[in-house]
Amino acid sequence: MSTSLASLSVVLCAILTTGFHSILLIFRVASVEENYHSLIRAFVHLPEENLNPPHVKELLQMLKLFAFHDQIYLTAWGMIPIRRGFFLTIVGTLATYGVLLVQFT
Repeated sequence: MSTSLASLSVVLCAILTTGFHSILLIFRVASVEENYHSLIRAFVHLPEENLNPPHVKELLQMLKLFAFHDQIYLTAWGMIPIRRGFFLTIVGTLATYGVLLVQFT
């Protein structure tokens, strides 16, 4: 009885640790995308009057066009974009499967 309780506590500890690290990873990855978008917003609002060489103005305009058309976000194997809502999706999925498993037992 004590060995099964010990193994159950080890498994539970491993699940909680993995879940905690997954939550930290999801929020950290979501902050990368948010920081990118705030950087793009700051970049787009740069004043063009103070740029003296004409090639710098052209380069800035090209980079602004690139920033508007390019969407950067991190995904899970190219299938699911990882944002803060991804955490809610995981919790909802696990809750649904938990309810189904409880009903079948």
